Amino acid sequence: AEPELPMRAHARTQPEHEVCGFDFCRVFASLVVLVRPFYSFPLFIMASKASVTVKDVCPHAFNKAFAAFLKKSGKLKAPTWIDVVKTGRHKELAPYDPDWYFIRAASVARHIYLRGGVGVGALTKVYGGRRRDGTCPNHFQRGSSSVARAVLKGLEGMKLLEKDPNGGRKITSQGQRDLDRIAVQVSQQQTKL
Repeated sequence: AEPELPMRAHARTQPEHEVCGFDFCRVFASLVVLVRPFYSFPLFIMASKASVTVKDVCPHAFNKAFAAFLKKSGKLKAPTWIDVVKTGRHKELAPYDPDWYFIRAASVARHIYLRGGVGVGALTKVYGGRRRDGTCPNHFQRGSSSVARAVLKGLEGMKLLEKDPNGGRKITSQGQRDLDRIAVQVSQQQTKL
């Protein structure tokens, strides 16, 4: 049998962080909670501002809200062919939603807000999809360029977009203001829920 080592004078049954019955970990944790708002002072002030942009809200909720705004304003004229046209070669039918054109316009505006310099060709890639060829393998097909061109022209007519000197379109200051205003409304609705 091994000999027992004598107990040292400072060895106790209580945890190491507890000295004389005083729990330093608990006190330190409460101090961190109290000091934390002051420690991250600039971040705390920035978070309290009501500056909400398109990047801060759910894309689906934003597109629905902005599409409703475009439809309600009446400034975006929908083409006469939107009830029969397909959105790409890979589709079999036209969209079922009667407001699909306004939703697409909202989505395009959001896309250009996030990444300017987008033209018709880039939008056909973004809104493309897979073409199902029956027993043959699927292949990617671009979306409709006429739909993309009509949406861009409509948004340009509303002064939300303008031509970029480097090619494609970019968001105008008025467009950025409108999109951010809708984003603030969407953010307020999401916080109420």
